Amino acid sequence: MKLLFALLLCLFLVLQYKLWVAKQGSPQIARLEGQKKQLIQQNLLLEQQNQHLQNQVNRYKQGLDGFEERAREDLGMVKKGEVFYQVVPAPTSPPVQRVPHEAK
Repeated sequence: MKLLFALLLCLFLVLQYKLWVAKQGSPQIARLEGQKKQLIQQNLLLEQQNQHLQNQVNRYKQGLDGFEERAREDLGMVKKGEVFYQVVPAPTSPPVQRVPHEAK
């Protein structure tokens, strides 16, 4: 009976070791869960980018409006008869350094 109890206790300890300490135990499961969350977030971001690109492709397939929009935004192109105004911010002057006044 004592031998059976000792054997079961040893088996229990080995299983606990594998669960909590070994490479394939709980620490690895927690690490893999963290990786899973990161991959899910990356997939969501990539799906959004894919949807955006698909929308662009659809606009280009429908007509020239998509090309015109792209040319206006990226290249700054204008149509004949339009006037293009570009507002350039004024340059900022360097900060004035104050020199302490010497007492006479």
